[in-house]
Order: sequence, then structure tokens, then C-alpha cells
Amino acid sequence: CRLNIMKSLINKEVNIVLEQPIDGMYEGYTPEYIPVRVDSKNIKTGQSVNVKITDANIDYCTGRLI
Repeated sequence: CRLNIMKSLINKEVNIVLEQPIDGMYEGYTPEYIPVRVDSKNIKTGQSVNVKITDANIDYCTGRLI
């Protein structure tokens, strides 16, 4: 199921492309189209960043910049 796939990413490093700000964070997608949200300080739409996934729920993963 989707949640199990997303939880399997916790503590892994992934590259995402940032697409849009949402609720004080930026949302981007992994190459496998998994949504990931990160803190939005000093980042821009379209930027490619490496993040470490820290949590997951049914809608998206959260991560921190590395």
C-alpha cells in the first residue's frame, strides 16, 4: 500500500525537485513521484535538493535538507 512505500523511505536520502509552497513548507517530488515536504527557508521553486526523509503519512513524506 502507498503508506508502506512512503514509510520505507524514512531515514533515506532522496533528491526532490521543489514545486510549490504549502503551509510554510515546500513540496517537491522524488523521481518516483512521492510527495515530500521540507522547510522552505532559502529554497526556490524548481530547485533540486537532497533531503533525508524523517516521517511519512498517507499524503506525503516530510524531510530535512542535507
